[in-house]
Amino acid sequence: MARELKHLELIPEPNEPRILTAVDPETLYDEDDEFRTITTGWPTQRIALIHVSNRRVRPSGLLLFLTMAVVVWILLQPIYTILDEVQTPDSEWAYNFAGIRQAQELGFTGDGVKVCIIDTGVNLNHPDLEHLQGNIIYKDFVSDSIEPVDYAEDGHGTLIVGLLAADGVLKGSAPGVELMVVSALGADEMGSDKAVSDSILWCKSRNADIISMSLGGAQDIEDPLDNLAVDAVEQALNVGIFVVAAAGNDGGLNDDGRVSVPANVPGVIAVGALNSDGTLWEKSSRGDNLAGYGDNPRNLPHEKPEITAPGVNVISTWVDGKYTSSTGTSDSTVFVTGALALLLEANPSLKPTWDNTDRSNCIFMVKEALMESAIPYQAQAIPHDDRYGYGALNAVGWMDSLNGTIDC
Repeated sequence: MARELKHLELIPEPNEPRILTAVDPETLYDEDDEFRTITTGWPTQRIALIHVSNRRVRPSGLLLFLTMAVVVWILLQPIYTILDEVQTPDSEWAYNFAGIRQAQELGFTGDGVKVCIIDTGVNLNHPDLEHLQGNIIYKDFVSDSIEPVDYAEDGHGTLIVGLLAADGVLKGSAPGVELMVVSALGADEMGSDKAVSDSILWCKSRNADIISMSLGGAQDIEDPLDNLAVDAVEQALNVGIFVVAAAGNDGGLNDDGRVSVPANVPGVIAVGALNSDGTLWEKSSRGDNLAGYGDNPRNLPHEKPEITAPGVNVISTWVDGKYTSSTGTSDSTVFVTGALALLLEANPSLKPTWDNTDRSNCIFMVKEALMESAIPYQAQAIPHDDRYGYGALNAVGWMDSLNGTIDC
């Protein structure tokens, strides 16, 4: 029986996180044209920090009463809740695994790089995100809010922003970036092709250097590149904007062999998810061999997915000053976005110039360097594997591959 239930995910109920619901991730995937974050990652735990005092207190009647109350409370709690609260909100293994902390030690923070995150929005009422208040540009295509808001009940957009830009107890990959956040997906973490397309074009209009999308839609088998979001992405790529997108979470026995849209667009960097030991997360989507233009095969460095990065039990910011542990290619995408921001800070000549010139060659150069610097897993196909891509993200190696590049 245990083996039969092994594939299930335990997801806390939004209004009562102590109650876990067992969900088969495969049932969350449907064949429609809507874009969603549910298929690209969801939170699995809520974590609250405990602040411990070092002062000694003499026993008293009140203290004994409080001690008994705590004991009774503990006995009434599910064991996973107790374990959550004593955890340290820390995903240093992921940042170190990807080489991001090593790149930061060289003095890079993403300063001067404009990153546009398209997701469910962001809730900035968190100590680790306070530095962003009044310092981000926000756009809402779900409603008409002027102030930043995260429409997802599980705070998906907030955890994505934290992985990139948190600066407190947690430190993101590139906390120095100039951040733009777009709400394109609503409370159910789903949105239309038009909302995603409008969001991409808005990022382009604000002169973004990188567009990061921890979301995806199902491919049309007949014409995988025929939708508004793909058209908008290609417009962004043509002016030199780098686009990073989640490969998707439909891996495993029922994998359809196609990454999500718009990760399937040749110039986009499609990202798969890794476990902490470097093995592929079982639900990370397998890439397809064809580009969508008839029977034409993909060519390096555009084979899908291009890269894999940490994406399992990654801790980030959540609502009400708390933290959440998340699993999926959503998380992996942001590690690549952060590493790319550090790279563009080190090599500003690779950024878009906004002078109407074709900058697609810059994207090719950066993706080629990503391919050459990736660390292959011992069991993967070389040079490209439909599951592992070209290998695992190596932020420092990626930067070194382009060190001294004057222009593209």
